[in-house]
Amino acid sequence: MITYLLVKDKCLWVKGIRGDKMDYKALTKEFLDDMFLKKPPYKKVLELSKGELGTLLYLVKENDDAVVGDISKRLGLTSGRMASVLKRLESKEFIVKKRSIGDKRVTIVSSTKKGQDFVNNHGKEVFDRIHNLLRFLGEEDALAYVRINKRLHNEFDQNKSY
Repeated sequence: MITYLLVKDKCLWVKGIRGDKMDYKALTKEFLDDMFLKKPPYKKVLELSKGELGTLLYLVKENDDAVVGDISKRLGLTSGRMASVLKRLESKEFIVKKRSIGDKRVTIVSSTKKGQDFVNNHGKEVFDRIHNLLRFLGEEDALAYVRINKRLHNEFDQNKSY
């Protein structure tokens, strides 16, 4: 006897004579379609990219007057991506950049009052949006989502080959 798991008319899992077999390619396509062809539900809250938000949060909550390389390392951003993020945040007047007094090759980034106010004023809105999404999922799925998300982040942090 063969059993199929169909999701949106796609076979993702087959149970048959030779055992269970997951079709990871079909599942990957389903995941990527959903991830990149639809806007994430939290994107409209701030109108900032993930890199912009991460950088601003890092400066406001963890380390104002941070070295660009330290921010880039903490957030896992390439130097090119980091330069783009800083340029956009600077154009929004959320940050200021200055050269280090001791080493002119080093750039120091600080949040502005406008950047700090943005984080503080929108923090509750972000929290409420995520809170509502987790409640929508229900207890079991919300716990699973957070557990899986943490597991993936840990894996990506430990194994950069993906």
